[in-house]
Amino acid sequence: MTTRDRIRQFILSELNWRGTVEELTDDYPLIKRKAVDSLDTLRIATFLEREFGVKVTDADLTNRNFGTIAGLAGFVAARREPSA
Repeated sequence: MTTRDRIRQFILSELNWRGTVEELTDDYPLIKRKAVDSLDTLRIATFLEREFGVKVTDADLTNRNFGTIAGLAGFVAARREPSA
């Protein structure tokens, strides 16, 4: 299962997604369409830390990082890359 799939599954099972599975694409605007609220964002951050072993700071809680599944997966990938 890919990072995107794991994040999508979390949103579907834990955040009371109201749309269809097909609607929850990698680029679906989670924040702009109010599919997630501030509490959900914190729950996602906790999930990312637990599931992928990444550190999420308050400064990371942006629309760029948390606005879509693709953004979330990109954030995880960037945090998991070894420092140069």
